[in-house]
Amino acid sequence: MHMTMDVLRGAGTERWALAVDVRPDQVSATATDPDGQKWTADATNLWSALRGLRVQLDEVGIRLGLNAARPDVQPSRMSLQMGGGRQAYAVTLGRPASREDLIDVLDPAPLDTVGTVSAQDDHRQRWLDSLG
Repeated sequence: MHMTMDVLRGAGTERWALAVDVRPDQVSATATDPDGQKWTADATNLWSALRGLRVQLDEVGIRLGLNAARPDVQPSRMSLQMGGGRQAYAVTLGRPASREDLIDVLDPAPLDTVGTVSAQDDHRQRWLDSLG
């Protein structure tokens, strides 16, 4: 699958390509900037491949404009194992996730709603703590 996405790089916005290659035992996600520079991550599911890609890009201050990069988006174990990591939950503090909260991790997200992997991990812990 090939698509384009908005990317926050420093103070500017760019349009990048994203290629996702799904094989039975591995998913590869490759982001390509307008100059042709590529970053690639491989994993057993889409969510984990995008996370690996984001870890690399976080180091150079780049944020992907995808739902997968929103701090409030979290996968469940079932979505990773059964759904290949294509869907995750948009979680709300104090409320358990439900089917209505499922979203596609590759759908576009406004750049002012995305964050780092660390911010996503922090939000996940706050959400879990808020459930009591």
